[in-house]
Amino acid sequence: MSKARIYARNLAANWIGYGVNLVMTLVLSWFAFRFLGDIRYGVWSLMVSLTGYMGMVDLGLRPALYRHFNWYLGRCEPDKVNEVLCTSLLFFIGAVGVLFIAGMVISAFFAHLFPKTPVEYLPEVRIAIVIVAANMGFSMIAAVFGSLLDTHERYDLHNVLTVAVMVVRTGGTITALVLGFGLVGMALAGVASTVLACLGGYLISKRIFKEMRIRRSAVSRSMFVELIRYGIPCFFSGLGIRIIMYTGGLLIAWLIDMPSVGYYSLAMMLLEYGRTLVDKGRTVFTPEIQQSIARGDIADLRYFVPLVTRVMMGFSVLITIGIMFFGHEFLGMFYGPAVGAAGRDVLPILGIAYLSSSASRPCVAVLLGAGRVKLPAVVVLCEAVINVGLTILFLRVAGLGLPGVALGTMIPMFLLSGVLMTVVGARHIQLNPMTFALRTAGRWIPTAGLFALVCFFLGRLSGVSSWGWFFGKVGIAVIAYVPVFWFLILPDDQKSRLLEKVRKRRHVPEKADN
Repeated sequence: MSKARIYARNLAANWIGYGVNLVMTLVLSWFAFRFLGDIRYGVWSLMVSLTGYMGMVDLGLRPALYRHFNWYLGRCEPDKVNEVLCTSLLFFIGAVGVLFIAGMVISAFFAHLFPKTPVEYLPEVRIAIVIVAANMGFSMIAAVFGSLLDTHERYDLHNVLTVAVMVVRTGGTITALVLGFGLVGMALAGVASTVLACLGGYLISKRIFKEMRIRRSAVSRSMFVELIRYGIPCFFSGLGIRIIMYTGGLLIAWLIDMPSVGYYSLAMMLLEYGRTLVDKGRTVFTPEIQQSIARGDIADLRYFVPLVTRVMMGFSVLITIGIMFFGHEFLGMFYGPAVGAAGRDVLPILGIAYLSSSASRPCVAVLLGAGRVKLPAVVVLCEAVINVGLTILFLRVAGLGLPGVALGTMIPMFLLSGVLMTVVGARHIQLNPMTFALRTAGRWIPTAGLFALVCFFLGRLSGVSSWGWFFGKVGIAVIAYVPVFWFLILPDDQKSRLLEKVRKRRHVPEKADN
C-alpha cells in the first residue's frame, strides 16, 4: 500500500473513531450531568482532576514508549521493541498496586482537602476515588499496546478497539446511573472498559507485531534505565500539563464553588475534544517525523513538518474558531443555561490558547523524536507555574471568576507552548523561524481571521433557539470555510496532486468502456 493511502486510511480511521467516541462521550456526560445534578457532577469532575495527578506515577514512561517504539522500528530492531514492551508492562503492573494505595490515602483525607464537599456524598466519594485511582494504572497498561499499534501505523485497528471500549463504558455507566449506583457505578464501569482495552490491545498487537514475545527474560534493567532517562523530563513535562489541565478545577473548588467546577470542566472539555480531534490527524504523521529523525533525513523534515503544521492548523481553525463562537450555544441547549453562560465567558479566551498550542505540536514531535525532552519539560513546567500564579491573582485579587481561570491558562500557553516551542522546533530542522512562520502561521492566521468574521456574523443572526437553527448555522459556516481552506491552507503542489487524482478517476470508466 502506498504511503498516501496509508495516511488516508489512518486519518479516516482516527477521525471516524474519534467522532464515534465523541458522540458517546457527549451522551455519557449528558446522562451524568442530568442524573448526578450540578453539585454531584462537580464532585465527579473534582475527582477526575485529583486522580489525574496520579498519572505521574508512570515517571514519563508512556511518552517514552512511543518514542522508543518508533526509534527501534525505524532501525529495524524487533528484539529491542520487545525489550521496551516487556520492561514497561512489568513497571505498569506494579503501578496498579501503587495507585490503589494512593487512592486509599486520598480517600481518607478527601473531606479535609475539600471541605466544601457535601457530607452526604462523602461515603460514595471515598469508594469511587479508590476505584478511579486503580483504573489509572490499568489505563497505563492499555496505553502500552495502543502505542505499539500506533507506531505500526495501525490506527484503524486501534480505533476499532477504542470504539468497542467506549461502547462498554457508555453502556455500563448509563446502566449504573439508571440503577442508582451513582459515582461508584461510574467508576466500576470505567474499570471494566479499561480492562477490556488491555485484553483487546494485547490480542491485536500480537497479530500486528509478529515478533512480539512477552516473557520475563525480555525485561531489561538497561532498557528501563534508558526509558527512565528519556521519561524523567517527560515526567516533569507531564506534571506541568496536569497542573494546567487540572489545577483550574481544584482552585475553582477552593475559591468559588462546587457547581462551577462542573461548568468550567464541561466548557474546557469541548475545546479538549476539538484539539484531540485535530491531534488524531496529526499523530498519523508522527511516526514518519520521528522515524525520519532516526534516519537523519533533515531534508524530508524541512518539507514535511511545515506541511503537516499548515494542513492540521487548517482543521484546527475550523474546529476551534467554531467552538469559540458557537460552543456556548451548544452547551446551553445540551447541559443547561448555567453551563452555556460559563461557556460564553471562557471559550473565546481558552480558544486562543488552544489554537496557539496546536500550532506547535508538530515541532514538539520533532524535539521529542530527537530526544530533546528537557527543554519541552522546562517550558511546560514554567507555563504551569505561571498559570497557577496568574489564576490565583485573577481570582483572589481581581475577582474575575471563571474568565480569570481561563486567562490564567491562556497567557502562558500562548507565549510558551505556542510561540517559543515553534521557534525552537523550526531551528532544530534547520529552518529560519521567520520562514517557518510565513509558511505556516502566515496562512492559518489570516484563515482564522476570515472564518472568525463568518462565525461572528452568523452568530448575530436572530432565530428560534433550536437544534435545527444551531446546526443550520454551523453547516453554513463549514460550507463557507471550504474555499478558504482550499485557497489559503493547501499548498499548490498538494492542490495539483488532488486535482490530478480527480482527473485520473474521471478517465478510468471511459478507458474501461473502450
